[in-house]
Amino acid sequence: MEVNVIGHSYITYGARWLMGLTSALQPARTNINYCHQFFNSQAVEILRNDGYENYANIIEFYSIDLDRGVNWADIGWKNITHYFNPDTGKGKLKFANAVDETVWNFNRAVRNWREGSHNRAMFFLGAAAHIVQDLCVPQHAANSISPGHRRYEQWAKKRFSRYTVCCGGNYGRFENPAQFALENARTAAQLRDDVKLSKGSKSFHRATEVVLPMAQLSTAELFHFFLQYVEN
Repeated sequence: MEVNVIGHSYITYGARWLMGLTSALQPARTNINYCHQFFNSQAVEILRNDGYENYANIIEFYSIDLDRGVNWADIGWKNITHYFNPDTGKGKLKFANAVDETVWNFNRAVRNWREGSHNRAMFFLGAAAHIVQDLCVPQHAANSISPGHRRYEQWAKKRFSRYTVCCGGNYGRFENPAQFALENARTAAQLRDDVKLSKGSKSFHRATEVVLPMAQLSTAELFHFFLQYVEN
């Protein structure tokens, strides 16, 4: 059984189709997001160190497909749906938000896996992971596209390897993929003031020492959840 998507409608599906079409019309380019790929690779290490050797091996085997999906999720206009304000329950757009998109990609991953298209399944799992990771950024949990957003992300990208975690996933706490997105957004939202444009490195560090470990751990937990889900 697939997990229900929150608030989806014909408008949502139509909007997704339109964004996909316009994204395809964007100039062709290589979109490699090393920060998101780092989260994926750390998830493998976390799973292995937490005792899930088999799951770690599966994720590692499909790492190219996962990274393709995690990069694809930001191409074109798709990233406009990677926002969710937990206070209002809304995204940047009225018809789509990051929680919906996480579940939609997760469902596509499940469907493809059960049909035997494992590479394609991992591609969409990577896309779902990208959004879960994005919701660790406080501006994504504030529906904020601003100079402060870019300044903080650029600051964090230069330093992400300093916030590495290698174990400590909390597995089995969620019952559906929406909860991974929601929980990250709720935590990140509490740090909005620390990443405003007027803030400096000390404040950025205070937020980053929470959100970057959360991105790595929640990715490992999402991968664990998916593999356990498709086994049943």
